Amino acid sequence: MTNHASSPPLLIALSGPTSSGKTTVATALTSIFPPTTTRFTLVHADDFYKPDSAIPLHSTAGVQDWDCAGAIDIPRFRQTLQHIRNGGSLPDDLVRQGGVEDGVHATSSSSSSAQDQNKTGRVSEGCVARLRDGVKAWLPEESRSIVLVEGFLLFGEGVREELGRLFDLAVLLRATRANAGRRRASRNGYVTLEGFWQDPPGYFEDVVWQNYVKEHGYLFKNGDVEGDAAVKRTEGEMKEVKIGPVGDVGLDVVCEWVVGCIRETVVAEARHGESED
Repeated sequence: MTNHASSPPLLIALSGPTSSGKTTVATALTSIFPPTTTRFTLVHADDFYKPDSAIPLHSTAGVQDWDCAGAIDIPRFRQTLQHIRNGGSLPDDLVRQGGVEDGVHATSSSSSSAQDQNKTGRVSEGCVARLRDGVKAWLPEESRSIVLVEGFLLFGEGVREELGRLFDLAVLLRATRANAGRRRASRNGYVTLEGFWQDPPGYFEDVVWQNYVKEHGYLFKNGDVEGDAAVKRTEGEMKEVKIGPVGDVGLDVVCEWVVGCIRETVVAEARHGESED
């Protein structure tokens, strides 16, 4: 059996459009993968946002564009991920912006139905417990540590050369345009490095969704991000992206699917290691 104690970590990208459940699912995964069995680290791409004063203006909307590659410090992000792949840890001076449970990013109860909150609010405790028990059954005792990176732009068209190739597994969550827009509109705003950001009128339609389509259309047939996936895996480029379920599905279903993708990767790696021994 291959000993992975000194091997580089399994680097997993968890991406998707705004309000698709990335941070919620990622947070649930920290409870599903038991720390006594494997080292599990969560990295938020939002922690690599540039200062407010350095966020670029959208070419046509005339407002700051927080949803493009230019808003992220890509060189530092890449350097950090490469450092982690080489066995390093997150930099001590990293200002945590992603996954902050401070109520600012949360859905406003007055503008979102109870049913929608149930779909996007959290992964149920029962689901977490069931998946945790399952992981204990199939995760090898000496598996590689896992580093999960969640963010809105990890293997988009504009960054897949710089970032996409670094990941051992790339997973894309999905949301329809209607659902993403409704959930985005229900948010109160975002705490930033230098202040606070609240979407101006039309920001989702003119900036957020257009950017998502432009960056991720290559993964779908005819560029239709709400349609069928177009399987693309070119030699020498990043690994094939796993495309999640679309439609009005709950986060329990999404979380189960993500864990299934991780299991496939870990089990395949274990079998490959056994064949080499």
